[in-house]
Amino acid sequence: MKILFATDGSEYASRTAHFLQRLRCTEPVSLTVLTAVYLPHHLESASVNQWFPQWREEERERIDSHHHELTELFRWAKGSVETIQGDGNAAHCILQHAERLDVDL
Repeated sequence: MKILFATDGSEYASRTAHFLQRLRCTEPVSLTVLTAVYLPHHLESASVNQWFPQWREEERERIDSHHHELTELFRWAKGSVETIQGDGNAAHCILQHAERLDVDL
């Protein structure tokens, strides 16, 4: 079974991850953890350029930490766990990866 778990790092996403962990599928699971990061439309503006690089790095670190927690939580999966950081509109990013990965859930 191929599962795409889209997460924003929120408490709701963590609760959903714990629920998924309790399901404990008996067949092999290929689990992909995806977090989409919104990018401002006007990256060239001076006001965005002042804060964006530091924000982007902090966001990557936050997501890396969250993905590490989820990877540990999903160690039970008989298969693989992959993590992806996507950019752009969350819905578009999720649908694009779901189609590309041909997920079941």
